[in-house]
Amino acid sequence: MKKSLCMIAILIFFAAGLCFAQNSRPIASNLQAHGIDSQTILVQWSLPSHTKNQSISSLKIFISEKPITSYQELSKKEPAAQLKYNAVNFRHKVNDYHEYYYALVSCTKQGDFSLDFYNQDEAWFDEEFNKPSLTGQEKDYPLILPGVNSTVTGTRVKLDLQKTVPQKQKQKPKKIYENGQMREVPLPFIEIIGARKKKRGTISKTAEDSVKLILKNSSVQKPQIKLLDPFIFEQERLKNATGDSYFLKEIIDKFFNECNYSKALKELEKFTSINRDKDILRRAFFYTGQCYYFTGDYQKALFNFLEADFDDLNKKWTKSTLTLMEIN
Repeated sequence: MKKSLCMIAILIFFAAGLCFAQNSRPIASNLQAHGIDSQTILVQWSLPSHTKNQSISSLKIFISEKPITSYQELSKKEPAAQLKYNAVNFRHKVNDYHEYYYALVSCTKQGDFSLDFYNQDEAWFDEEFNKPSLTGQEKDYPLILPGVNSTVTGTRVKLDLQKTVPQKQKQKPKKIYENGQMREVPLPFIEIIGARKKKRGTISKTAEDSVKLILKNSSVQKPQIKLLDPFIFEQERLKNATGDSYFLKEIIDKFFNECNYSKALKELEKFTSINRDKDILRRAFFYTGQCYYFTGDYQKALFNFLEADFDDLNKKWTKSTLTLMEIN
């Protein structure tokens, strides 16, 4: 029992020492990134409350399409931007749907550093009571800690669904004709009941019996409904898809586009059984609904369309699915 308590105390002391050392280093921590719209990724971080011997004079942010795990990887790479020492966020403007990774390197100079309690936008240094400039005797603090001052998961911009879902066609306003004005398209002719009396033709008794027999033996044909064309989202048309988007695109290219819906169903069910990005899962459910739709299982198709929940696109497909369910 005493040994267990001693071990716990040592672990707590060791963890506290690590936290203190981490906080006193001149590096940012808790670096996070997330898409805020279809063209911007917001990168945020926390600055240390104080440092010893070395102070932060500026910050360099690096951007890559692969995880950044060490400072050596940045030796031949130019920073995307050099920021002021007290910056706590950066907006990355992009025009694609790639995954991006970020790392933040501190430029340091001699002197202790701490945030001013009375003014969060200012900082003071033991050797000088002026804000540090972005030039001068400063050098990089060569330390990259994944999950601390570099991101470990890729970040994309938010998907703009307005570009994916086809827009409704605007209806032309109804034209009002004044009295006496000729219409551009004449109204259909409606025959008044009883206005004309059609004379009943005479047929032979044998022909009449033959017609009745044919009608009795023939089954009523179901009306033919044209199926909708397969729908492919823009993300599955991109050649340089990455991550989960790449695996979904591979299923669509290999099986869905080749109309092999039974095989596509098996692969899509495996794909959706794993926890993935919400927008990618919605697209996968919509492809699953289409597979059931084209294989005639309209009840399961309807369930997957509702699970995907793509607003106007859903209305078109659920309406067609319900019509086919009524006929069949």
